[in-house]
Amino acid sequence: MLARDLNLLLDRIPTIIGRLDTAPGKVVAATDDVIALQAELPGSLDSVVPDMRRLGQAP
Repeated sequence: MLARDLNLLLDRIPTIIGRLDTAPGKVVAATDDVIALQAELPGSLDSVVPDMRRLGQAP
């Protein structure tokens, strides 16, 4: 039983290592996306604020 479980684990090690190998690239891509959103956010807010003020002044 233990030998079978060990063999299953050893068979999965290449898959686990492959997934761990791709993880840093995914983190970098996600970080790039967050940075891009942060760069766009002020412009987006600047375009929304006047509309919100106008809505707040509506009778």
